[in-house]
Amino acid sequence: MVVPLTCGALITTFAPHTAEFFGSFTGALFTGAIPILAVFFICFGSTIPMRALPTMVKRGGVLMATKVGIGIVIGYVLGHLIAFQVEQHLDGKDKATFGKEFERVARLGKISPDLWMVQATGKPVGTDSLLGATKTALKSH
Repeated sequence: MVVPLTCGALITTFAPHTAEFFGSFTGALFTGAIPILAVFFICFGSTIPMRALPTMVKRGGVLMATKVGIGIVIGYVLGHLIAFQVEQHLDGKDKATFGKEFERVARLGKISPDLWMVQATGKPVGTDSLLGATKTALKSH
Protein backbone atom coordinates (compact mmCIF):
# COMPACT_ATOMS: atom_id res chain seq x y z
CA MET A 1 0.00 0.00 0.00
CA VAL A 2 2.91 2.33 0.65
CA VAL A 3 4.35 1.82 -2.84
CA PRO A 4 1.25 3.00 -4.77
CA LEU A 5 0.84 5.96 -2.40
CA THR A 6 4.48 6.94 -2.92
CA CYS A 7 4.10 6.60 -6.71
CA GLY A 8 1.00 8.80 -6.64
CA ALA A 9 2.74 11.42 -4.49
CA LEU A 10 5.76 11.48 -6.83
CA ILE A 11 3.58 11.85 -9.94
CA THR A 12 1.55 14.64 -8.35
CA THR A 13 4.69 16.44 -7.16
CA PHE A 14 6.84 16.23 -10.29
CA ALA A 15 4.14 16.10 -12.99
CA PRO A 16 1.08 17.87 -11.54
CA HIS A 17 -0.76 18.12 -14.88
CA THR A 18 -0.61 14.39 -15.66
CA ALA A 19 -4.34 13.90 -15.04
CA GLU A 20 -5.22 16.69 -17.50
CA PHE A 21 -2.90 15.18 -20.10
CA PHE A 22 -4.58 11.76 -20.03
CA GLY A 23 -8.13 13.04 -19.51
CA SER A 24 -11.26 10.89 -19.15
CA PHE A 25 -11.01 7.69 -17.11
CA THR A 26 -7.22 7.57 -16.80
CA GLY A 27 -7.14 11.19 -15.69
CA ALA A 28 -9.85 10.50 -13.12
CA LEU A 29 -7.51 7.99 -11.46
CA PHE A 30 -5.45 10.97 -10.26
CA THR A 31 -8.25 13.20 -8.94
CA GLY A 32 -11.53 13.11 -7.04
CA ALA A 33 -13.46 10.16 -5.67
CA ILE A 34 -13.29 8.14 -8.88
CA PRO A 35 -9.91 6.49 -8.14
CA ILE A 36 -11.32 4.12 -5.53
CA LEU A 37 -14.00 3.03 -7.99
CA ALA A 38 -11.37 2.54 -10.69
CA VAL A 39 -9.22 0.47 -8.36
CA PHE A 40 -12.26 -1.61 -7.46
CA PHE A 41 -13.00 -2.33 -11.14
CA ILE A 42 -9.39 -3.22 -11.84
CA CYS A 43 -9.21 -5.55 -8.83
CA PHE A 44 -12.56 -7.10 -9.68
CA GLY A 45 -11.55 -7.50 -13.31
CA SER A 46 -8.37 -9.29 -12.31
CA THR A 47 -10.46 -12.13 -10.84
CA ILE A 48 -12.30 -12.80 -14.13
CA PRO A 49 -10.77 -15.34 -16.52
CA MET A 50 -10.44 -14.30 -20.19
CA ARG A 51 -12.68 -17.15 -21.36
CA ALA A 52 -15.58 -15.57 -19.44
CA LEU A 53 -15.34 -12.25 -21.30
CA PRO A 54 -17.52 -13.19 -24.32
CA THR A 55 -20.39 -14.17 -22.01
CA MET A 56 -19.98 -10.98 -19.99
CA VAL A 57 -19.90 -8.84 -23.13
CA LYS A 58 -23.08 -10.52 -24.41
CA ARG A 59 -24.92 -9.99 -21.12
CA GLY A 60 -23.70 -6.43 -20.78
CA GLY A 61 -24.57 -5.70 -24.39
CA VAL A 62 -28.08 -7.07 -23.99
CA LEU A 63 -28.61 -5.04 -20.80
CA MET A 64 -27.29 -1.88 -22.41
CA ALA A 65 -29.36 -2.39 -25.59
CA THR A 66 -32.47 -2.99 -23.46
CA LYS A 67 -31.91 0.19 -21.45
CA VAL A 68 -31.27 2.25 -24.57
CA GLY A 69 -34.28 0.72 -26.33
CA ILE A 70 -36.61 1.47 -23.43
CA GLY A 71 -35.31 5.03 -23.29
CA ILE A 72 -35.90 5.48 -27.02
CA VAL A 73 -39.46 4.14 -26.79
CA ILE A 74 -40.31 6.37 -23.80
CA GLY A 75 -38.76 9.40 -25.50
CA TYR A 76 -40.63 8.69 -28.73
CA VAL A 77 -43.98 8.35 -26.99
CA LEU A 78 -43.49 11.45 -24.81
CA GLY A 79 -42.19 13.44 -27.77
CA HIS A 80 -45.33 12.70 -29.77
CA LEU A 81 -47.54 13.40 -26.78
CA ILE A 82 -45.89 16.79 -26.21
CA ALA A 83 -45.94 17.64 -29.93
CA PHE A 84 -49.65 16.83 -30.16
CA GLN A 85 -50.47 18.95 -27.14
CA VAL A 86 -48.52 21.94 -28.53
CA GLU A 87 -50.15 21.43 -31.93
CA GLN A 88 -53.58 21.51 -30.30
CA HIS A 89 -52.63 24.73 -28.49
CA LEU A 90 -51.49 26.42 -31.73
CA ASP A 91 -54.35 25.06 -33.86
CA GLY A 92 -56.72 27.66 -35.29
CA LYS A 93 -54.55 30.71 -34.65
CA ASP A 94 -54.08 33.24 -37.48
CA LYS A 95 -50.60 33.69 -39.00
CA ALA A 96 -49.55 36.67 -36.87
CA THR A 97 -50.74 35.13 -33.62
CA PHE A 98 -49.30 31.73 -34.58
CA GLY A 99 -45.86 33.25 -35.24
CA LYS A 100 -45.78 35.22 -32.00
CA GLU A 101 -47.07 32.27 -29.96
CA PHE A 102 -44.64 29.83 -31.59
CA GLU A 103 -41.72 32.17 -30.88
CA ARG A 104 -42.84 32.60 -27.26
CA VAL A 105 -43.06 28.84 -26.79
CA ALA A 106 -39.69 28.24 -28.47
CA ARG A 107 -37.93 30.77 -26.20
CA LEU A 108 -38.99 29.25 -22.89
CA GLY A 109 -35.53 27.79 -22.31
CA LYS A 110 -34.11 24.98 -20.21
CA ILE A 111 -36.81 23.92 -17.79
CA SER A 112 -38.50 20.63 -17.00
CA PRO A 113 -40.91 19.32 -19.66
CA ASP A 114 -43.93 19.65 -17.41
CA LEU A 115 -43.14 23.25 -16.42
CA TRP A 116 -42.38 24.04 -20.06
CA MET A 117 -45.77 22.65 -21.10
CA VAL A 118 -47.60 24.64 -18.42
CA GLN A 119 -45.88 27.84 -19.58
CA ALA A 120 -46.43 26.99 -23.26
CA THR A 121 -50.03 25.76 -23.27
CA GLY A 122 -51.37 26.48 -19.79
CA LYS A 123 -51.79 22.75 -19.04
CA PRO A 124 -49.33 20.13 -17.72
CA VAL A 125 -48.10 17.29 -19.93
CA GLY A 126 -50.91 14.81 -20.17
CA THR A 127 -53.15 12.78 -22.40
CA ASP A 128 -56.15 15.14 -22.19
CA SER A 129 -55.54 16.70 -25.62
CA LEU A 130 -55.02 13.30 -27.22
CA LEU A 131 -58.11 11.80 -25.58
CA GLY A 132 -60.19 14.83 -26.55
CA ALA A 133 -59.11 14.55 -30.18
CA THR A 134 -59.89 10.82 -30.10
CA LYS A 135 -63.40 11.45 -28.77
CA THR A 136 -63.99 14.08 -31.47
CA ALA A 137 -62.75 11.73 -34.18
CA LEU A 138 -64.97 8.88 -32.91
CA LYS A 139 -68.04 11.11 -32.75
CA SER A 140 -67.53 12.30 -36.32
CA HIS A 141 -67.61 8.71 -37.66
